[in-house]
Amino acid sequence: KNGVTAVTFSIEVEYALASATYLTYRGQQPSTYQIQADTQQIVTESCTWLCRNALDPTTTRGTSTFRGDAVTFGTPTTVTATGYSVFDSSNCVPFVISGTAEIAGPNYVNSFSIQLENNLRAQNAVGSLGAVGVGAGRVNITGNLNTYFGDTSELTKLTSNTATAFAVGFEDASFNKGLIYDMPKIKYSGGQPDVTGIDTDIFLDLSFQALRDLSNGRDYTLLI
Repeated sequence: KNGVTAVTFSIEVEYALASATYLTYRGQQPSTYQIQADTQQIVTESCTWLCRNALDPTTTRGTSTFRGDAVTFGTPTTVTATGYSVFDSSNCVPFVISGTAEIAGPNYVNSFSIQLENNLRAQNAVGSLGAVGVGAGRVNITGNLNTYFGDTSELTKLTSNTATAFAVGFEDASFNKGLIYDMPKIKYSGGQPDVTGIDTDIFLDLSFQALRDLSNGRDYTLLI
């Protein structure tokens, strides 16, 4: 969701050497994010972080006060991996929606992805090994939709420069957890039907740009 408050994290990594060794990375902010779903594959996520600075390796865990930086935080805790199953594209994607309707036959979805770029930048200065700050840029949300080319309903939105909505849902097999990615206003920015050869299916590969939506009391570009 569109926001103006920067949230930073400190991430402490433990290495199981002869003596447990800890590296602490401070001032972490999420820089890029992507979620990708391909036919009959595990749904994947990736996130990159921009780090302001880091501490020297140590054999003791961090505390709430660190030298060389005004930022303070509580004692780190170990994050335990959850026991939930991962999402797969065959059983865990209940819907992909374009406009107000679910994308279905004859335009079956082959793959889709969503990318978020925060356009952060490290602010470096003489006399400082790490960055003195992190500059914020404009958030940019893009994506890709690849479907069987069964009719021209999605292609027409590209050629006519018509805004539409895009939403996808995820849920695990036990219905213990789920996510909805809602973009109420996007425009297709490029794409065409791909004919790769004889005896092959024709796919429509579309890229899109998410736009800020202010209609019906909304004010967001992407809502998760």
